[in-house]
Amino acid sequence: MRFTAEIRQRPSEMIARWLLVAGLLAISVDQLFAVNEVALPGMGTVDAGDAAPYLSQALEYRRLGFKEWEIAELENAIGHARDPKVKAICYAYCGGAYSRVKRYDKAMRNYEEALKLAPDSVFFLSWAGDCAFVNGHYPEALAYFERGMKISPHHDELLNSFAWFRSTCPDRSFRNGIEATRMAKEACERTKWRNVNVIDTLAAAEAEAGYFEAAASVDAKILEHKDLTNLGRKEIEERVQQYKNHEAFRRSIR
Repeated sequence: MRFTAEIRQRPSEMIARWLLVAGLLAISVDQLFAVNEVALPGMGTVDAGDAAPYLSQALEYRRLGFKEWEIAELENAIGHARDPKVKAICYAYCGGAYSRVKRYDKAMRNYEEALKLAPDSVFFLSWAGDCAFVNGHYPEALAYFERGMKISPHHDELLNSFAWFRSTCPDRSFRNGIEATRMAKEACERTKWRNVNVIDTLAAAEAEAGYFEAAASVDAKILEHKDLTNLGRKEIEERVQQYKNHEAFRRSIR
């Protein structure tokens, strides 16, 4: 997640996605596996089994901000997970934990392990693409996103991540403002224009396509959200001014 903005939404798939993607893990193991139906469609009811106590402790460490301890417990959970679906989720969460401490090589290894067990998880492909992107591995990021699009070309999380990549990649050979705008608009429509990160992606895409006034207008509307954090507000204000100056946004690496 690029900046923190808690927008109240229906208690449905989008809430599950914020738990998954943003790592807002002050939840129980039972709740964790309830929301992971989003990441692994059709997984049904899954018992965490022997991995449960380690996952519980990892969730608590995540809540407290003890990132290295969280990673250690997630690795323990991987070692004790018996069900392949449980192990896939543990690997994916471990990838996210490593990514948050900028240990991208280990993050990617965990995402790859998750994808070996769940090769059709568009969420895992999207997360792996994001991780490869911020690590500066652009061809790998593109491959993950394109692989996901072959599986689910209208998946809003994937559309958003792919559009952000196509809009903000520092390497111009990977940017495509027109394609990014199309994907970002569809993601906005599918999330009913409620997700500020997705709306921000649309602004970045329009700027990359050369529609700077539209980009500034789109991001300016985000500032109307009362739940936007101070950090998020500052980032958006800076981008609005950047677009007004006819400058597209570029994602920095590491």
